[in-house]
Amino acid sequence: MSGVARSLVAAQPAAVGRLPEVGEHYRRLAEYLVGTGSPDQLAMALRTFPQAAPVTDREALRRVRAPVLVVGQPDDPLHPLEVAKELAELLPAGQLHVLSSPDALWSGRAEVRAVLTEFFGEH
Repeated sequence: MSGVARSLVAAQPAAVGRLPEVGEHYRRLAEYLVGTGSPDQLAMALRTFPQAAPVTDREALRRVRAPVLVVGQPDDPLHPLEVAKELAELLPAGQLHVLSSPDALWSGRAEVRAVLTEFFGEH
């Protein structure tokens, strides 16, 4: 596994990082990242992407009227639960669902499917 893939896996909760499918996912992602640009472009992306925000003014989210499901999970260093809670509060029709464990996106797919099915079935 490349250093980039190892770094991406290391950023996951320990229980997640040990799952074989996680290693494979990040190996493919690392190959894609490393294979699509120069080393300088990759270094710039790895330095800047984690700090990037798709919305610079979070208060603008108060104007979103569509139903929005915000999914969070405990102990996620890449997607802090506090941010998910804040987003759900800012969105007028925001609904927060906190997954049962830090590895639910990988090992609790039945829970994720149930949450998504319920939300989309209502909207």
